[in-house]
Amino acid sequence: MGTVTVSLERGASAKQADVTCSATTHEQPVRVNIPAGEPVTVTIAPESEDLMGLVVWELRTLDPANVRGCADEITGC
Repeated sequence: MGTVTVSLERGASAKQADVTCSATTHEQPVRVNIPAGEPVTVTIAPESEDLMGLVVWELRTLDPANVRGCADEITGC
């Protein structure tokens, strides 16, 4: 499987992560916590131009008290 580089930007804050592509939807998804607020820009760059596929987003609204781990992974914890 290939990888893609996912870049998240909000204001002056940014985060970048390499995500391994999956051949099935049964793989554990990559979870990123982003609190409500300013718009977020997402850029996805494949490791090569031969890599093709579908990006699946699942957006969920959580009460901040129910967030597991880092509450804002763009600005950091």
